Amino acid sequence: RCGVAAARRLSSETNRWLFDALSACLLPAHLLVQGHAQRGARDEPRADETTPWRRRAAWARHAAFGFSAGALSAVMGVGGLPLAMSYLTLATPLPHHLVQGTAMLGVAPSVVASAATHLGHGTLPVRVAATAAVGSTCGAAAGAQLALRLDEDVLRGLYCASLVVLGGRSAA
Repeated sequence: RCGVAAARRLSSETNRWLFDALSACLLPAHLLVQGHAQRGARDEPRADETTPWRRRAAWARHAAFGFSAGALSAVMGVGGLPLAMSYLTLATPLPHHLVQGTAMLGVAPSVVASAATHLGHGTLPVRVAATAAVGSTCGAAAGAQLALRLDEDVLRGLYCASLVVLGGRSAA
């Protein structure tokens, strides 16, 4: 809700500029994170996962990241998935398949909250959104089945390629 409210106060031109700037900054960061993961730098558990106090601190960091990513994605009108995937890759020892599934479930509630806020403000064309939702739901189910069959290195390559293509399109 905070992100949607902030985005409504900004002009379309300012929102587009912020989106393009975010894409230009985050694209190299995402590529570096995925390269880091591909080199296998996170094969052992982090120290913060070994004691109860440090586990609580890790949960607090995860929650703080979730809040920040949710607000930022609502302001920018982009999904928080790239942010969540990069964060989970760096902050957890999870393999890419688990990072992907965890990130998707992690951002889903923020997408619903943002859409509900837009609906409440009359900035959501329901018929268009419903049609897109049917298609994206079917595509997501098929895509998830395919992703589970692919090697992690292939998934990372596809993820990085999608960032380059989509990031490049937003900056154009």
